[in-house]
Amino acid sequence: MNEHILVVDDDGAIRFAVSLVLQRAGYSVSQAVDGQEGLNMIHKANAAGDPYDLLVTDIRMPRMSGCRLIELLRQAGMDLPVVVMTGVADGVLSERLNQLGCGDPFEKPFDLKEMVNRIGKVLPDKGQTSHIVDRRKPLRGKSREVAAGL
Repeated sequence: MNEHILVVDDDGAIRFAVSLVLQRAGYSVSQAVDGQEGLNMIHKANAAGDPYDLLVTDIRMPRMSGCRLIELLRQAGMDLPVVVMTGVADGVLSERLNQLGCGDPFEKPFDLKEMVNRIGKVLPDKGQTSHIVDRRKPLRGKSREVAAGL
């Protein structure tokens, strides 16, 4: 069974591009528009006995930030691996993310292949995902424009 990743970002174009690339790399992907929806989806998946394997989240979002989402997960005892993406990264944010058990954030725009490679390291069963991405058809049209802007 494929690892299931939850992508949380209020920017629909980024959410779509990240999800598309991860699906092409062989992952099952769900999407949420903000931290609150993401938290609800995580709790629902856990209750159903089908928890997510990884969370990919933006930091600045309406209703609930990515940092608050991660804090609430940690307070609930969930050690779900997290990959963070943000438009503005600084030392304070990096330090806070490290305290929460996350690595350094991807600063937008970022290379989607690098994100897939990092995810492959976090989820070792998919360690070769970058090769899967390279062999697939290139993105076309609107998807290519969105991915190029990341």
